[in-house]
Amino acid sequence: MLRDFCATVRRCQAELKSQGFAVDYFQVAGRGSSAQNAVRLAEHFRATASDARPIIVFAYSKGLVDLLEFMVRYPDEARQIAAVVAVAGAANGSPLADQMHAVYRAVGAPFPLPNCAPGTGVELIDLQPDVRIAWWQQHGESITVPVFALVAAPEPDRVSPATRATYRQLAKVDARNDGKLLWQDQIPRAVTCSATSTRITGRSRCRSPPVCRKHPSCFATRRRARRWSPVRSTW
Repeated sequence: MLRDFCATVRRCQAELKSQGFAVDYFQVAGRGSSAQNAVRLAEHFRATASDARPIIVFAYSKGLVDLLEFMVRYPDEARQIAAVVAVAGAANGSPLADQMHAVYRAVGAPFPLPNCAPGTGVELIDLQPDVRIAWWQQHGESITVPVFALVAAPEPDRVSPATRATYRQLAKVDARNDGKLLWQDQIPRAVTCSATSTRITGRSRCRSPPVCRKHPSCFATRRRARRWSPVRSTW
């Protein structure tokens, strides 16, 4: 599954590069807290600060939470970001973060995984709905660039096998979920400009293409913004 996702990213990179975009792929720690990953992002953006071109950042899953934290904590390093595209982004957290926190902290956080440092449990607290709502209330006005949301909501028979159990759990609230996030929790609560497109097709890692009819000069067609920077953090 992850291999398929990475293959999709590579194809997107190749296509964008063929159109003249500079593509920078940066993966933050999957079991790192948003504060920790904000530091890593700040270091990464400082290292590329000599390139003055505006940046469009694609953030996947918890990567959106980490990116937003970075933008608030390090506004100078984030000043080149022209727009953010959330791909199944955990904008408002997930009920699963409440329900599974104790089990995750005891079993999931310390479980050894290749190329993935252990967590502490704080990374799941970052995804609790109450925490995310409080974050938007405190920092929402600080996010001044356009944020676009691509929502994942596959048909039940196309949900990733790895997330079918949690899909059924979330389906008790709303069947429109991707096994980790309810559809409405993938849409940021407070943004300057947002456009949402949902395409129910393929496995849950298949996402819809950008739809920006109301804002035709947004990231999908803007030629002046030549840097494309995906940020991914899964949980």
